[in-house]
Amino acid sequence: MVFHNKYNTFLLYAAICLLTSSCVYLERIQDRKEKSQLRFDDCLEKTDGIIRTDGVYIDEYYVKYPKWNPWGVFEPIDNISCVKFFEDGTFFNLGLHGNVIDSIRPWLEGFDIERIQIRDLGLYSCSKNNVIRVESYWQNDILLFRHLFPYQLYVDSFLVYNDSVIIEKRHNPVLSGTLVFIPCSIPITSHHPFKSKRFLWNDKKARKQYLREWKKIKKERKKSKNKYVYRE
Repeated sequence: MVFHNKYNTFLLYAAICLLTSSCVYLERIQDRKEKSQLRFDDCLEKTDGIIRTDGVYIDEYYVKYPKWNPWGVFEPIDNISCVKFFEDGTFFNLGLHGNVIDSIRPWLEGFDIERIQIRDLGLYSCSKNNVIRVESYWQNDILLFRHLFPYQLYVDSFLVYNDSVIIEKRHNPVLSGTLVFIPCSIPITSHHPFKSKRFLWNDKKARKQYLREWKKIKKERKKSKNKYVYRE
């Protein structure tokens, strides 16, 4: 009888957790749809020369002190955290993984990329007062919480000092928040699994065209020598 009561209590608890997580899940989805303002076909004003898309932006701490990290361990680096803007209004936070290097130089000289980690997908819009509005969608890496916290909307902005320097408003406190431009060629397009979501598009035809492109890109990335990892 005691076991039976404990079993019933467990089932009740599990049901409450499941109901709660379902409510949180639906709330998160609705929240990101209602609070987001940017759509891909609304970001086609391009960059207008405000920022550069022929490379990446990297926090100046990593550029000046490549062996530095927040935990105080000084060692050569084999991965680079950076921000990538695309002409179509797409924004990525990237992790580039490869061979060990001692410094970050233009064109990432001496660094051979082996794995590209796309940490989140975002949309951006350049305003006339040199401010870049960014809406990015990210997901908790812990498997258990992916059901509780699906892709969430994160709003941020960059102040453009010039086309080679931008300042992140809500930056990680252990970093400078000042991002400097490094010209380089990254083997990646603006395609991403989450970009297929209907609410991100106002133009149905444009979305269908993107889905056709994404289908081809997925096949190409599977055959690529570089490994592509998404936060899914």
